[in-house]
Amino acid sequence: MSTQITLIPTALSLLLDFGGIHVLYTGDTSWRPDLLKPLVGLGIDVLLPCINGVFGNMNHIDASMMVQQAAPQIAIPCHYWTFAEQGAGDPGGFLNACRNIAPDVKAMLLKPGEGLTVTRRNS
Repeated sequence: MSTQITLIPTALSLLLDFGGIHVLYTGDTSWRPDLLKPLVGLGIDVLLPCINGVFGNMNHIDASMMVQQAAPQIAIPCHYWTFAEQGAGDPGGFLNACRNIAPDVKAMLLKPGEGLTVTRRNS
């Protein structure tokens, strides 16, 4: 039995603007630096990358490379531990990879219902 991973030629990500604070949520997507490039210039403050690593989606290493490219203030992984049969994701591995690959970014985990206050970067 062989497994073939197919990268989707396009992917849906949402860039939300909250009064000048830019939040990028990747949704289901593979690591596509070419598609992220136009968004990086807009200044991403918070990046929410998926890390489940199945069905062509990013794993924790792919997501940490996205964090490095996007250089947000804060990176918070999502889309992990949802369906055990589809791969669990590795939030601890994401934090460790970000510390090594993107040390200037605050990579963190949030508990369900936990709030976060983000301030605008100095331009």
